[in-house]
Amino acid sequence: AMSNDNYISVKHRVRVNKEKERISIGYFVFPAKDTMIESSRYKPFTYPEFQAAKELDLKTVGVKIGLPRFRITEDNTN
Repeated sequence: AMSNDNYISVKHRVRVNKEKERISIGYFVFPAKDTMIESSRYKPFTYPEFQAAKELDLKTVGVKIGLPRFRITEDNTN
């Protein structure tokens, strides 16, 4: 949403190597909790609202849907 879909993450997965230790380093930047994320393709939302939507997705459908829930379509323009 922040890039208005100019930058989209690729789908990826991690494969475990039982012979080697794996180290992950998070380098993502998250906005302040009260920052309104706005673009022309998505309804405005805050990062906590985004997190809550992902958690609800996991509880109700078993997978993270996340950002597409905020996308503006002809059905949800109001």
